[in-house]
Amino acid sequence: MGRGIAMCFANAGIPVLLKDTKQEALEAAIRTIESSCRSSVQKGKIAADEMERRLARIQTQLDYAPGGGPMHFADEVGLDLVHRRSVGLRNKHGANWEPNELLARLAESGRSFGKWDAALSSRRTAADDAHTNHA
Repeated sequence: MGRGIAMCFANAGIPVLLKDTKQEALEAAIRTIESSCRSSVQKGKIAADEMERRLARIQTQLDYAPGGGPMHFADEVGLDLVHRRSVGLRNKHGANWEPNELLARLAESGRSFGKWDAALSSRRTAADDAHTNHA
């Protein structure tokens, strides 16, 4: 899951669960998100207390056990709704809130993150099989 997607959800008031198998990756993601929020505060785009509320919506988990995360949640509520709310944030707060390109493409095509990930996995498997058969 991308940091940008996590930020979009947190900014829209939606709780986020960031997952990774490496603690360092989770810590780096949180540092980047915090830095972006601090920059928004310094530029006067959001108040410091709003930054704290947004950051409080982001939790981390050190594995990929079932339970969701922002992409799963987006699939559950509908990517079109998430994309529309993201566009609303961009319109209200400027280009820094531009929706993620993948989110926009999937919402416009009526697809989901789950279907996209499954398609990617099947392509990887087919490519691995082709490579193994030709080796």
